[in-house]
Amino acid sequence: MAELRLVRGPQVLDPSSFVTGHHLAGLPLASFRRRAAAWVVDFNLSSLAFVVILLPALSLLEKA
Repeated sequence: MAELRLVRGPQVLDPSSFVTGHHLAGLPLASFRRRAAAWVVDFNLSSLAFVVILLPALSLLEKA
């Protein structure tokens, strides 16, 4: 298993440490901030979808 190191600056994927991913060799990786922002966006969209599904389901349960 590859050791974890703290590095600054742009990083490049090393596919030798993975079973798959050779097609990603040499592509730049997203920074921590970009990945964190993507996580926040995904979380908010998932929460919105959950609420959109939950509200009609709750109204159906109240009528029963």
